[in-house]
Amino acid sequence: MKTLQDYQLSFLDSPLQRSKAPNDPLFSEVWRELMAVMEFKGLLTGPEMDALSNRWEVYVLHGQLLCMLDKTTSAVRSLTLALQMHESSALHRLLARVSLGRGDFKGAILSATAVRRGGRSTRSDSVVALLVQLQAYAIQSRHSHTLAAAGLASIQQDTMGVETSDVEEVWEGVSELVSDIFHSLNLHLPVGDPLTLSSSPVFLLPPSQPGIVNGVTALSGSWGGDAAWDTSATPTAAQQWESSGYTVIRGLLPSVFFQALVRRHQELFFPKPSNQLQSDIRVEPDEGQKRRLLWDEELSLYIGTRLLPAISFITGETLSNTYTCSIAYSKGGDLKPHIDREQNALSLSLNLGLSPPDSPDWPLYVSPASLHNVSEANSVVEGWDSNPHLVNNTPVYLRPNDGLLYRGPRIVHYRYPLQVAENSMQVIFGFRKIDAGHCNSQ
Repeated sequence: MKTLQDYQLSFLDSPLQRSKAPNDPLFSEVWRELMAVMEFKGLLTGPEMDALSNRWEVYVLHGQLLCMLDKTTSAVRSLTLALQMHESSALHRLLARVSLGRGDFKGAILSATAVRRGGRSTRSDSVVALLVQLQAYAIQSRHSHTLAAAGLASIQQDTMGVETSDVEEVWEGVSELVSDIFHSLNLHLPVGDPLTLSSSPVFLLPPSQPGIVNGVTALSGSWGGDAAWDTSATPTAAQQWESSGYTVIRGLLPSVFFQALVRRHQELFFPKPSNQLQSDIRVEPDEGQKRRLLWDEELSLYIGTRLLPAISFITGETLSNTYTCSIAYSKGGDLKPHIDREQNALSLSLNLGLSPPDSPDWPLYVSPASLHNVSEANSVVEGWDSNPHLVNNTPVYLRPNDGLLYRGPRIVHYRYPLQVAENSMQVIFGFRKIDAGHCNSQ
């Protein structure tokens, strides 16, 4: 007896549907796999099925869901086939981020330039983070032990054949965007900082002899200018990270950048009627936890990239920053006990402060060092309602400009309801190891 899914597959595999799609003998396998993943995730519902009315939608959803499961090769194949059927800036941006996370620098640049050629603004999308990250990797590979000599050579080898003019055009747009934001906040980068974006991308320049050195001095030297960015990269932080899966970083950002980040978020979360910012960023409400969210705010993306050398030093891994999430909690807001999905491998929670400022600290609780695997963490979360004291959790008190770096999929974390303060603001910076098997599509 045929199921609804069988009938829908017959329709999607009809000659008319096939004539609008690339030749793909594996489409029925893609469909079956999509059905299995949708069932696993509880998405096999009438409305979800009705939305799959053509092959393009099937490939897009298949690619997105398989990225969440880190089935990277199949995901990239489906997204590429979808782009052959219909150009989409959103898909190009997704593929740019996925390619970067896999270490496919050429694919990342090609996807980024495709967005620009499509006439879409780089504002508030992953192209901003993408090219700044490439710049960061190139700089690190010249000066830091985290990428070493092979890093820049790999980037330049992968990008051979890419049209330099295309990259320069996108780079110009990124530079303009970042410069506008910095100017509006009266913010200036240190002299010599390679991320000023004022010249050609370093990853397109001929390689120089890299200086392979170790330690914090290498990190500050690699960026030129302000060593205050790298004070968090200490052996003590690295040791705590290794033993506990989290570490507290005091005074994370140089003061001028921290104050600018606070002003930026106050303007976005609490705009004055006479000072509405022109931005494509949209505030998302989360009534269940009495909070509001901003994804990939541009200054936060820049800062997340700027922190890459220090965070790579602490963790001992070559990382990509995958996203930023800015959060404003209102009184009574809380964070339910949870662990993050595997794609959200490393998180850095930066405290922007409470209002009023003299309110009592609002701790973030984390699980103990013994909690190292996903199944154990899940059992803690699932048993929380019946036994909230199942684990002797540790409160972490963060002052403004303090950060907590933690392994989200291994460490249960939560906050009790905000009792005294009227609101609290944080920025979460996401990171993940660069790996061919990682989608990094967050």
